[in-house]
Amino acid sequence: MFNMQSKLTKGQFAGKQSGAVLITTIVLMMIFTLLGVAAMRTNITDISIQGSMKNRGNAFQCAEAAIRAGEIWLGGLPGPAYEVTSNPQQASSQVWEVNNALIQNPELQLNGFWQNNNFTWSYGGFLINGAADVGCKTDPRYFIESLGAVAADSEGIDFETLAKGRSAMYRITAYSTGIDDNATVVLQTTYLQPIN
Repeated sequence: MFNMQSKLTKGQFAGKQSGAVLITTIVLMMIFTLLGVAAMRTNITDISIQGSMKNRGNAFQCAEAAIRAGEIWLGGLPGPAYEVTSNPQQASSQVWEVNNALIQNPELQLNGFWQNNNFTWSYGGFLINGAADVGCKTDPRYFIESLGAVAADSEGIDFETLAKGRSAMYRITAYSTGIDDNATVVLQTTYLQPIN
Protein backbone atom coordinates (compact mmCIF):
# COMPACT_ATOMS: atom_id res chain seq x y z
CA MET A 1 0.00 0.00 0.00
CA PHE A 2 2.86 2.27 0.64
CA ASN A 3 3.75 2.03 -3.03
CA MET A 4 0.30 3.05 -4.12
CA GLN A 5 0.22 6.27 -2.13
CA SER A 6 3.66 7.43 -3.25
CA LYS A 7 2.78 7.05 -6.90
CA LEU A 8 1.24 10.24 -8.22
CA THR A 9 -0.16 10.74 -11.61
CA LYS A 10 0.45 13.59 -13.93
CA GLY A 11 -2.99 15.05 -13.55
CA GLN A 12 -2.77 15.45 -9.79
CA PHE A 13 -0.32 18.46 -10.00
CA ALA A 14 -1.96 20.23 -12.95
CA GLY A 15 -4.39 22.18 -10.82
CA LYS A 16 -1.82 23.21 -8.22
CA GLN A 17 0.80 24.87 -10.53
CA SER A 18 0.24 28.53 -11.41
CA GLY A 19 3.20 29.13 -13.83
CA ALA A 20 5.27 31.34 -11.52
CA VAL A 21 8.54 29.70 -12.56
CA LEU A 22 7.81 30.26 -16.24
CA ILE A 23 6.94 33.94 -15.75
CA THR A 24 10.03 34.52 -13.57
CA THR A 25 12.26 32.87 -16.18
CA ILE A 26 10.82 34.98 -19.00
CA VAL A 27 11.27 38.21 -16.99
CA LEU A 28 14.90 37.31 -16.18
CA MET A 29 15.60 36.45 -19.83
CA MET A 30 14.21 39.85 -20.92
CA ILE A 31 16.38 41.67 -18.35
CA PHE A 32 19.52 39.82 -19.49
CA THR A 33 18.68 40.51 -23.14
CA LEU A 34 18.27 44.24 -22.48
CA LEU A 35 21.57 44.33 -20.57
CA GLY A 36 23.32 42.54 -23.44
CA VAL A 37 21.91 44.92 -26.06
CA ALA A 38 22.96 47.95 -23.97
CA ALA A 39 26.48 46.57 -23.61
CA MET A 40 26.73 45.99 -27.38
CA ARG A 41 25.56 49.55 -28.10
CA THR A 42 28.20 50.96 -25.76
CA ASN A 43 30.88 48.82 -27.40
CA ILE A 44 29.83 49.86 -30.92
CA THR A 45 29.87 53.55 -29.88
CA ASP A 46 33.36 53.15 -28.38
CA ILE A 47 34.64 51.55 -31.59
CA SER A 48 33.12 54.38 -33.66
CA ILE A 49 34.75 57.03 -31.46
CA GLN A 50 38.12 55.25 -31.65
CA GLY A 51 37.87 55.11 -35.44
CA SER A 52 37.10 58.83 -35.63
CA MET A 53 40.03 59.64 -33.34
CA LYS A 54 42.39 57.54 -35.47
CA ASN A 55 41.09 59.21 -38.62
CA ARG A 56 41.67 62.68 -37.14
CA GLY A 57 45.11 61.64 -35.84
CA ASN A 58 46.17 60.45 -39.29
CA ALA A 59 45.02 63.72 -40.87
CA PHE A 60 46.99 65.66 -38.25
CA GLN A 61 50.15 63.59 -38.83
CA CYS A 62 50.00 64.10 -42.60
CA ALA A 63 49.43 67.85 -42.25
CA GLU A 64 52.32 68.00 -39.79
CA ALA A 65 54.54 66.19 -42.30
CA ALA A 66 53.60 68.79 -44.92
CA ILE A 67 54.52 71.60 -42.53
CA ARG A 68 57.88 69.94 -41.88
CA ALA A 69 58.50 69.51 -45.62
CA GLY A 70 57.87 73.24 -46.11
CA GLU A 71 60.31 74.09 -43.32
CA ILE A 72 62.96 71.82 -44.85
CA TRP A 73 62.50 73.43 -48.28
CA LEU A 74 62.82 76.94 -46.82
CA GLY A 75 65.84 75.90 -44.76
CA GLY A 76 67.60 74.67 -47.89
CA LEU A 77 67.28 77.95 -49.80
CA PRO A 78 70.52 79.93 -50.21
CA GLY A 79 68.68 83.22 -49.62
CA PRO A 80 65.18 84.58 -49.18
CA ALA A 81 62.39 83.33 -51.42
CA TYR A 82 60.79 85.64 -53.97
CA GLU A 83 57.16 86.70 -53.62
CA VAL A 84 54.83 86.11 -56.56
CA THR A 85 51.09 86.71 -57.00
CA SER A 86 50.28 83.47 -58.81
CA ASN A 87 51.54 79.89 -58.79
CA PRO A 88 55.06 80.10 -57.34
CA GLN A 89 57.70 77.80 -58.83
CA GLN A 90 60.10 75.75 -56.73
CA ALA A 91 63.00 75.99 -59.16
CA SER A 92 62.87 79.80 -58.98
CA SER A 93 62.68 79.92 -55.13
CA GLN A 94 59.24 81.52 -55.26
CA VAL A 95 56.48 81.67 -52.63
CA TRP A 96 53.05 83.32 -52.49
CA GLU A 97 52.80 86.95 -51.47
CA VAL A 98 50.98 87.50 -48.18
CA ASN A 99 47.22 88.20 -48.18
CA ASN A 100 46.76 87.03 -51.74
CA ALA A 101 43.03 86.79 -52.48
CA LEU A 102 43.46 83.35 -54.08
CA ILE A 103 44.74 81.70 -50.90
CA GLN A 104 43.19 83.70 -48.05
CA ASN A 105 41.24 81.80 -45.38
CA PRO A 106 41.39 78.28 -46.83
CA GLU A 107 38.47 76.11 -45.79
CA LEU A 108 38.82 72.74 -44.13
CA GLN A 109 36.70 70.80 -46.57
CA LEU A 110 38.13 69.23 -49.70
CA ASN A 111 36.70 71.93 -51.93
CA GLY A 112 37.81 73.47 -55.20
CA PHE A 113 40.60 75.43 -53.52
CA TRP A 114 42.49 72.39 -52.22
CA GLN A 115 41.66 70.27 -55.29
CA ASN A 116 43.05 72.80 -57.74
CA ASN A 117 46.06 71.08 -59.30
CA ASN A 118 47.10 74.26 -61.11
CA PHE A 119 48.64 75.57 -57.88
CA THR A 120 52.07 74.52 -56.67
CA TRP A 121 51.19 72.69 -53.47
CA SER A 122 54.49 71.25 -52.40
CA TYR A 123 58.06 72.35 -52.70
CA GLY A 124 60.81 69.79 -53.05
CA GLY A 125 58.96 66.72 -54.28
CA PHE A 126 56.34 64.32 -53.08
CA LEU A 127 55.30 64.28 -49.43
CA ILE A 128 53.91 60.76 -49.23
CA ASN A 129 56.34 57.87 -49.00
CA GLY A 130 54.49 54.74 -50.13
CA ALA A 131 56.56 52.51 -47.83
CA ALA A 132 55.69 54.64 -44.78
CA ASP A 133 52.06 55.49 -45.47
CA VAL A 134 50.24 56.54 -42.29
CA GLY A 135 46.83 56.23 -43.88
CA CYS A 136 45.81 59.52 -45.48
CA LYS A 137 43.37 59.34 -48.37
CA THR A 138 44.92 62.21 -50.33
CA ASP A 139 48.43 63.60 -50.40
CA PRO A 140 48.84 66.45 -47.95
CA ARG A 141 49.20 69.87 -49.56
CA TYR A 142 50.78 73.07 -48.37
CA PHE A 143 51.67 76.52 -49.55
CA ILE A 144 54.13 79.11 -48.29
CA GLU A 145 53.49 82.86 -47.98
CA SER A 146 56.15 85.49 -47.47
CA LEU A 147 55.46 87.74 -44.48
CA GLY A 148 58.39 90.06 -45.15
CA ALA A 149 61.67 90.73 -43.39
CA VAL A 150 62.24 91.04 -39.65
CA ALA A 151 64.86 93.43 -38.28
CA ALA A 152 67.43 92.36 -35.71
CA ASP A 153 65.97 94.52 -32.97
CA SER A 154 62.71 92.54 -32.83
CA GLU A 155 62.02 90.80 -29.56
CA GLY A 156 61.64 87.05 -29.30
CA ILE A 157 64.14 86.18 -32.02
CA ASP A 158 66.80 83.60 -31.22
CA PHE A 159 70.50 84.41 -30.83
CA GLU A 160 71.54 83.08 -34.24
CA THR A 161 69.05 85.30 -36.04
CA LEU A 162 70.09 88.34 -34.01
CA ALA A 163 73.75 87.68 -34.86
CA LYS A 164 73.02 87.60 -38.59
CA GLY A 165 71.06 90.83 -38.47
CA ARG A 166 67.90 90.06 -40.47
CA SER A 167 65.58 87.22 -41.23
CA ALA A 168 62.74 86.55 -43.64
CA MET A 169 59.45 85.42 -42.16
CA TYR A 170 57.13 82.93 -43.85
CA ARG A 171 53.76 81.38 -43.05
CA ILE A 172 53.29 77.74 -44.04
CA THR A 173 49.70 76.46 -44.32
CA ALA A 174 49.19 72.70 -44.68
CA TYR A 175 46.06 70.65 -45.41
CA SER A 176 45.40 66.94 -45.15
CA THR A 177 42.58 64.43 -44.91
CA GLY A 178 42.51 61.31 -42.79
CA ILE A 179 41.67 57.78 -43.85
CA ASP A 180 38.62 59.29 -45.58
CA ASP A 181 37.35 62.81 -46.27
CA ASN A 182 35.43 62.96 -42.97
CA ALA A 183 38.49 64.19 -41.07
CA THR A 184 40.37 67.21 -42.38
CA VAL A 185 43.10 69.26 -40.75
CA VAL A 186 44.60 72.64 -41.64
CA LEU A 187 47.77 73.64 -39.78
CA GLN A 188 49.75 76.85 -39.95
CA THR A 189 53.19 77.73 -38.69
CA THR A 190 55.55 80.67 -38.93
CA TYR A 191 59.12 80.11 -40.08
CA LEU A 192 62.07 82.51 -39.71
CA GLN A 193 64.87 82.19 -42.24
CA PRO A 194 68.12 83.95 -41.28
CA ILE A 195 69.46 86.19 -44.05
CA ASN A 196 73.19 86.85 -44.23
